[in-house]
Amino acid sequence: MPSSLGGEKVVDPELSVVYVFPMMGTPGMDLPAGWDATPGARGCSVQSMAYARAFEAFSGLGARVYGVSSQPVDELVEAAGRLGLPQELLSDSAGGLRAALELPVFELDGASYLRRMAIGVRGGHIDRVSYPIFPPGSETPDLLAWLKAK
Repeated sequence: MPSSLGGEKVVDPELSVVYVFPMMGTPGMDLPAGWDATPGARGCSVQSMAYARAFEAFSGLGARVYGVSSQPVDELVEAAGRLGLPQELLSDSAGGLRAALELPVFELDGASYLRRMAIGVRGGHIDRVSYPIFPPGSETPDLLAWLKAK
């Protein structure tokens, strides 16, 4: 179930994979002007579905999987339900994670969006970063290999 990143610990610090994405489209809502022409903007649902397909493999290696976007919780709830995602989606709509980790962003139509990346967390520390990512979801085999190697 999607939730908001706040002051509480929401990501398992022992072993987690956190994939970051700009924004999943919401049926009936227009995408920001220029979205389709912006490198790295498209493909968030594709990326989330790649993690959904690999969810059991990640879980079998002891890792929790989270998706993070700056989208509001209600939009993430809608997307998770529509796509049937088993992984938890977290909202960084307040920008706390973005600021704390100095995550890369792009500006479009007057708003900031997180750039696509993936972070491996082990023992409370960031142990792996995949960035940039293209095509969306292509990083899942590398992250599974990282987990198996440790």
